Amino acid sequence: MAPSPFSRLGAAARLLELGWRVRIRLDPVIVEGGIEGMEAYRDICKQIKGLGPERVTVGTLRQYPGLYRFAPDAPRSGLGKAPDGRMRYPVAVRVKVYRMLADWFGCQWPHG
Repeated sequence: MAPSPFSRLGAAARLLELGWRVRIRLDPVIVEGGIEGMEAYRDICKQIKGLGPERVTVGTLRQYPGLYRFAPDAPRSGLGKAPDGRMRYPVAVRVKVYRMLADWFGCQWPHG
């Protein structure tokens, strides 16, 4: 079993104290119950921001349609087939998610 995200952040903090370069990947971000369900990510984003890693990479859920044969309980709410053949959230949803996360990380979102 993998350590919890908060346990991993604790390990990252210790590595930073020892002088290591630390990068964080928050992936996959799963939008359950619409954008309102994103509140669950606020705390982890604030902790990541407080940690001060050199880079944070985020990604929303994407998966191949065949996954459901092997994992019938895999999240699928709101996903649609994208041009690359994977199941993804619509672009408008992803933009809202990334704007929200950027705000919680304290990043400026480009205009446009």
